[in-house]
Parts: sequence; structure tokens; C-alpha cells
Amino acid sequence: GNRIGEIGGAVIKDRKIMANDGILVVIVNVDMKKRELLIKPNITTRGFILVNENEELIRKIENKAEQTIQNALKNPKSTFATLKSDITETLYPFINSLTGRKPIILPIILDIKRNKK
Repeated sequence: GNRIGEIGGAVIKDRKIMANDGILVVIVNVDMKKRELLIKPNITTRGFILVNENEELIRKIENKAEQTIQNALKNPKSTFATLKSDITETLYPFINSLTGRKPIILPIILDIKRNKK
């Protein structure tokens, strides 16, 4: 209708995935300078599962994400891009094996600088 520009095939594909399997967001707080994970990853979803009714599944996903991030941070060459890639590449088959679903996985990484007191 009123929209300006074409909607590409990738956008349509993502919309179909979100409609069928939802989206899973992994929010990660790290200190990249110290190479440390500051708190357990926060998992939130839309259209995938109800978090309140699937706490055990969310806990398993959080633990898998935490393990992946800890391993990635041990590599001194690890960057935001590789961290995001590692999270997605690890969680995608893990979630699929647990649920049979393939949500879009969106890692959000926040670099928090902690001052020593």
C-alpha cells in the first residue's frame, strides 16, 4: 500500500520465521576489556514460548548461552561480532533439539566498563 520502497526477500523470510517460530533475544552484559561476563545472560522471547510457563527451558538456554560466552571470552581475539556469531551458532541447534522450533536468535551485547573501587 502506502510504503516507500520494496520489501526484500530477506525481510519476508524473517517475517515468516517470526510468524511461525518467534524471536529469542539474548541480552549479555560483558566487560570486554577484562574479558568477563558480568551477569547471567537474560533471555526474552516474543512469539516463541511463554517465559512464565517454561522457566526450565529458559534456564537451560541461559546456561548454554553463559557457557558459550565464557568460552568465547577466553579467546583474546574474540570480538562483538564473533561473540554474537558464537551465541547464534550454538543456541540455534540447541533450541531446535529441545523444542523442534527455529526462532530468530538476536544477541544484544552490552560492553559495561566497571571501575575498580
